[in-house]
Amino acid sequence: MVTEYFSVFEPELVKEHRKNRLRRKRFWAAGVNDIWAVDQHDKWKYKFGLALHTGIDPFIGFTHWLKIWWTNSNPRLVLSYYLDEVEEQGFFLMDPWCLKVILAQRILASQMATP
Repeated sequence: MVTEYFSVFEPELVKEHRKNRLRRKRFWAAGVNDIWAVDQHDKWKYKFGLALHTGIDPFIGFTHWLKIWWTNSNPRLVLSYYLDEVEEQGFFLMDPWCLKVILAQRILASQMATP
């Protein structure tokens, strides 16, 4: 499904990838589970009514979660993806500014803003 999407909507990226000319960004990770890259895409939201959310360990290329739902705007839902993976893995990342802190701050802010 993802491959078909890129073939249709991002054909120039597919061509660059096939020619090995794709520019990759560099980063440093100490090892497995040092970084979980979390990203959301709303490109499908307006056309199909679907939103994509992913959590990936870029060091080894492991996909922790890939969720498709009708919204990415609910911070509780996004946090549940992370917490489900923490429960499954049996641990969470210890960096004080990692995703868990940022998501907790967003949820707290949204709860305080809602009467």
